[in-house]
Amino acid sequence: MVNFLHVSDTHLGCTASDVRHMTIKYLNMNFQPIEFDFARAYWKIITYAIEKKDEIDFIVHSGDFYHYPFLRHPHPPSEASRNIAVKGLKRLDRAGIPTIIIDGNHGIFHSRRTSTIQSFEVLENVKVFTFWDDLINILQGNKKPLIYNLEEKDCIVHCFPFVNTKYLGSLSEDAKDEYLNWLKTYSISPKDVTEIGITHGMKLDETLPAELLDKDFDYLAVGHNHHFEKISKNAYNAGAIERWRFDEADQEKVILEVQAEHGELPKVTPITLDSRPMLSTIIDANTDDPPSAVVEKVHKYLNIHKLATGFDFDSAYRVKIGVKGDMPHTFWARFNAELTELYNEIIRKDDYNILQFSIGRISDPITEDLELKPGEEVEYLIENPEKDFRKFIEKISPEDYDIDLLTKLFSEAVKRVEDT
Repeated sequence: MVNFLHVSDTHLGCTASDVRHMTIKYLNMNFQPIEFDFARAYWKIITYAIEKKDEIDFIVHSGDFYHYPFLRHPHPPSEASRNIAVKGLKRLDRAGIPTIIIDGNHGIFHSRRTSTIQSFEVLENVKVFTFWDDLINILQGNKKPLIYNLEEKDCIVHCFPFVNTKYLGSLSEDAKDEYLNWLKTYSISPKDVTEIGITHGMKLDETLPAELLDKDFDYLAVGHNHHFEKISKNAYNAGAIERWRFDEADQEKVILEVQAEHGELPKVTPITLDSRPMLSTIIDANTDDPPSAVVEKVHKYLNIHKLATGFDFDSAYRVKIGVKGDMPHTFWARFNAELTELYNEIIRKDDYNILQFSIGRISDPITEDLELKPGEEVEYLIENPEKDFRKFIEKISPEDYDIDLLTKLFSEAVKRVEDT
């Protein structure tokens, strides 16, 4: 039997737009807002693990250790995030706690064919498994399992870094088939040992292969989806350690304490983490409303949630507001000036307990328009596209469509666009 921590999606270095311009000093390092939240959660996990070092045998991290590079943001992790990452892993190393980390879909320099976690292996008790250094070897004919063997614990950890099979096709004609055949023929040791698997993927974007879920792991540690969930009787997604996007506003963030034994169902205990509070809403703008009336609705919403209480960093909120309405372009042109003044009032002064404030136009239930505040960007104004799309279809002509099928296809299309 083994006892271990399942951690995932630490996203060190994660930043966001529309935040207060400030630097937070933490452990003699300088962080930006939001970046600090992830760093603080990470450090608390490290401290918790060391306090429990006599009770846990190892730690598994199921991907997305760093946030950057990612998609249109090819820059490396910040200096502060790299420093706190190494300091934390050194503490675990000195405490003699083995830590196994795999690549997720964040933190990889695909143009350089290297991973940001590669350097961690200079530490004796840290083992990493990456896409470019390990999984590519599989595709090149080396079919050795990617395993970490804890012989003294009669435990084998099988590691499957993140793979987007659509990307494999760009490497070679046979790469995708080679990978899927390797998964299908992958065998677990027949020995009487505890078998742990680690992977990074979701069913929604087709990056969590059914072949892995069908294996008889005593526990399969999954990352990628930021929400904690039980996937199957022996597979769990730990979720992110802090809220990233606003569709995570209601999600409780956790790490998992796991007790696993050969041939038995795992015992999984979520350990709740503190998270920065979030609020998001959509405000309707009527045809006859002047811009000042919309601003007044924003103030009313903030006052209802008691945010006009002065700024306190530790308890400050992240707030996102979408403005919806069939307004003429002249309205939005005039609203831009009101919006800039509102933003400055909320973010550049200390009257509101708000760390991040995003506001922009939503033109209809299933599309986003441009952010209105000059020089800034809103990534997601619709926080639940699937739900809004379903409402849209039900409204226009529900009897003519298979709503469940259309909603599923829409969700998959959105996810694929995000991953391109």
